[in-house]
Amino acid sequence: AVVSTQSTGREETKAKVLKFQKIDAAIYEHYNKTFWELVKKEEGILEEVDEFKKHNTAMHDKCVAGKTNGAFNTYQYILTEFGDTDFQCKAMSSRVLPFAHLIEKRNQGLRNDGPHQRSYLSLQELYDVRYGKGN
Repeated sequence: AVVSTQSTGREETKAKVLKFQKIDAAIYEHYNKTFWELVKKEEGILEEVDEFKKHNTAMHDKCVAGKTNGAFNTYQYILTEFGDTDFQCKAMSSRVLPFAHLIEKRNQGLRNDGPHQRSYLSLQELYDVRYGKGN
């Protein structure tokens, strides 16, 4: 019979990390325990998490048709026809660096509308500028 060493290897690695980082592990355990004690006291929080998960799943189903594998064990979403036209879908499926680039531009104060000044572009405007929409 073939025995998988994957889980054994993970356990050995975990044991080594814990051995060399005892203080970090103790701090993590303390605050993790404290966190979950506070969560249990917070009325309705688990229901709120469940509601968020339902909303997240619904948005995923509405926006995402599939995904493709990319470099460094990453993947990229293939958007549905709706998702391809919806800014929220595009924003949620953007890779971190391009999205961070949009936020940086937003924070540079790129818009002046006279008496109703905004010190930023909207995310939709930034996305349009970045990806050449509306030209």
